[in-house]
Amino acid sequence: WVDSRLIMINLREDSRLNTLVNDDRDKIWIPEIIFYNTKDKAETQNDNKAFVTVLKENNHVWRTKSHLYNAYIYEGIENHHEISRSYSHEFLCDYDMANYPFDSQSCSIVLVMKGNTDKFVQPILDKLEYQGPIDLAQYYVKDTAYSTFTSATQNVTMIKVELSFKRRILSVFLTTFLPTAL
Repeated sequence: WVDSRLIMINLREDSRLNTLVNDDRDKIWIPEIIFYNTKDKAETQNDNKAFVTVLKENNHVWRTKSHLYNAYIYEGIENHHEISRSYSHEFLCDYDMANYPFDSQSCSIVLVMKGNTDKFVQPILDKLEYQGPIDLAQYYVKDTAYSTFTSATQNVTMIKVELSFKRRILSVFLTTFLPTAL
C-alpha cells in the first residue's frame, strides 16, 4: 500500500534494509484483513512478528531541510509499503465425497478487508506462490488460483485463494482395496 502522509528518509535499494522498527510500525496506518472462513473470523495482527518494509521505487525529492540534514527524502505516495507475517489458521471447507476414491476436492481461503480498509487499499494480485508440501497424507495439491470480488451483501472487497486437491489413489488402493481382495 502507499500512504501519502508518510515521508521516508534515506531508503536503500534492498527493501530488506528498509524495515520499520516497532515504534514506527505502531505509528502508521496498516491495512486490516479478516480471515473470513475461519471458525472465529480471525484477523491480521500488528505485533512484533509483523515486518513492514518500504520498497524504494522512485527517486528522492529535494526539500529545503534535506540539505541541512544531508538526507534523501522519499514521498510515501510514491513508494509502496509491504507487510509480512506468518499466520496459522484452520479454514472451514466442505468436501464432496460422492466420487471417492476418485474425487477431487477444493478448499478456499477468503480474505476480507476489515471496516473501510477496502476504500483505501486496492489488492494487486500478480503472483500466488504455494510454499507448502505438494504431497499430503491423502491428497496432493493439484492447483492454486486466486481472484478478487465484491460481496453484494456486505459491499466489501474479498480475496479468494482456491486450493485444489486430488486424492492419492495408490494409497487408497494399497490400504483398502488390496487387503480386502486378499
